[in-house]
Amino acid sequence: IKKTKLADIINYISMKISKYTLTLIFISFFSCVQYVYGQTAEQKADSIHEELLVASDYSKLDSLFRIIKNNRVKLEMYYIPLLYQYVNRSKSVGYEEGQMHALDRIGLQYRFNEQYDSALYYHNQSLNLALRLGDSVQLYYNYNNIGQVYRQQDLNVLAIKYLHKALKITEALGNKKAMSFTQNTLGSAYVAQKDYDKALKYFRKSLALGKINEDKGTLAYNYSTIGEVFLLQNYIDSALIYLDLGKTLKVELGNRRGIPISDHLTGQAYYVKGDMINAEKYFNLALKGHINNKNKRYQSFCYAYLGKINIQTNQLDKAKSYLETGVEIAKSIHSLEYIVLIYDAFFNLYKKIGNWEKAIESLQLSSTYEDSIINITNGQQLQLLEVEYETKKKEQQIELLSAENKIKNQRIKFGIVAISGLLLLVVVVISLMIIRKRNTQLAHDDLKQKLFRSQMNPHFIFNALGSIQNYMYKNETTKAARFLGNFASLSRSILKYSNENTIDLASEIEMLKNYIELEKMRMPDVFNYEMIIDHDLETEFIQIAPMMIQPFIENAIKHGFCDKKDGGKLKLEFIDKKDILEVIITDNGIGINHSKQKSKHESMSTKIFYDRMKYLKKKNKHIPDIEIMDITDNEITGTKVVLYLPILN
Repeated sequence: IKKTKLADIINYISMKISKYTLTLIFISFFSCVQYVYGQTAEQKADSIHEELLVASDYSKLDSLFRIIKNNRVKLEMYYIPLLYQYVNRSKSVGYEEGQMHALDRIGLQYRFNEQYDSALYYHNQSLNLALRLGDSVQLYYNYNNIGQVYRQQDLNVLAIKYLHKALKITEALGNKKAMSFTQNTLGSAYVAQKDYDKALKYFRKSLALGKINEDKGTLAYNYSTIGEVFLLQNYIDSALIYLDLGKTLKVELGNRRGIPISDHLTGQAYYVKGDMINAEKYFNLALKGHINNKNKRYQSFCYAYLGKINIQTNQLDKAKSYLETGVEIAKSIHSLEYIVLIYDAFFNLYKKIGNWEKAIESLQLSSTYEDSIINITNGQQLQLLEVEYETKKKEQQIELLSAENKIKNQRIKFGIVAISGLLLLVVVVISLMIIRKRNTQLAHDDLKQKLFRSQMNPHFIFNALGSIQNYMYKNETTKAARFLGNFASLSRSILKYSNENTIDLASEIEMLKNYIELEKMRMPDVFNYEMIIDHDLETEFIQIAPMMIQPFIENAIKHGFCDKKDGGKLKLEFIDKKDILEVIITDNGIGINHSKQKSKHESMSTKIFYDRMKYLKKKNKHIPDIEIMDITDNEITGTKVVLYLPILN
């Protein structure tokens, strides 16, 4: 009996202990969870701030950086201040790698906040450290992030420049995922430039890497973007195939934001094809998805097309309702592009109803908003020119600082050598004098080439401005505006290459085409032209001196065709001669001798060409001289010019 009572007492005590132990374990567990996950943003920031004050070990700083980075959303407004503190702490202990990573993160956050000037400042600060440390991976991130900042500001020329730098690095590193991402971003930048061939080139490269990496997200995005490019090019059947491939993968991945985009692009393709039943089906699907995702921009786009579809199917009341809803949303988010689209649809609606007063009012509103888009675009072009100028100026300042550092290093080395002995000093001094003299001569030659180019560019620009003025005198405002747009594009190219020693042949040919098209607009029906390019020429890889060919095309048009009202023919041939590019320019104008008799004035651009050739021949002595001759064939006069340009790379 005593043993039984003792056992009962022991069991009772054990149960009580177990009960209290479990309670304590649960209390401890929930306390830990509350400490880790229940901290407010301020508490979390204070905790990290205290640790940063005393952190000096690099590994501890790395650990704190990961905590800050991984808690970006939770830290809210404390995120950037903590990154600033991290930069200062890393700087105080000499941890440049930590500064570099944090500065890039600050730039990234400013980009997310659409504060693009600040984003560029911090990305460039990080870039300078990455260059000094020789960190290729960080260089990729910096170039890519700077490209993204320019891309989001629609400064696509600069975006493409930096994205190409990023792509070059990641190709060297062999990071296929990063390569695929950058190629896709490049494709999007080229779409914005309406250079659809290059866009497709990079989308397909990205797609190929996505297949290798078995990355369904990359595949889905690239299929969709390729489909969109085909839609823009009016290849509707191809567009539908790629859009369907993209949507299938998005559905598989549960990409709720991407699926409605595929749907509205598919609806747009069916609309262009004239299949209004399928067009309406897909736009309704897309609208439902965009409403769920609270994407007002695409909602207005869907309402616009649903209105257009119902105009086509004569359901005019329904069309009006869609358009009114769409324009209200578009105005609320200041989407000028879609406001223009909707007012164009209103014009067609009221025209069909026979309400001409409303139709004219809609057309006027469409024109007003379209003018706003043109003004914004022109502002962006001016901003691009300004940013390009500032970027070029900064690069020149970096070159000057680099040159000063080299001179300082030379002086230090000179002092060390002087201590070694008088004989060695004499030898070094003589060597330095020879090298300095040679470098000075080369720098002098390069400076003269830049001077010649600076003379040529204003001459070239003033000719184009004269053409624009001609349209304005004739009060042909539409043609003047189109001419001005082409001229702005050409001016950007000139600004880009005016300070470069070389240009790839593809870009030079594109500039020549742009120039000739401008002259054709100025002199309609006077002449036609053709370009014949040797199929062996790899135009994207061959480098030549820029703006060497244009003066002779200018002479052919300005002097050769001066008496013609029609029937002018201009022919350009580009022929591969191993390390020389042969360019033949033929026209059926009045001939060189007759032109000289008619005008005693020596062409300034031609004079500059000969001066530049003189300096090119110093480095490339094997270049044959230019040939200019009159041609006669069955009483047809003309001029033939044969240029020989060195292939510089």
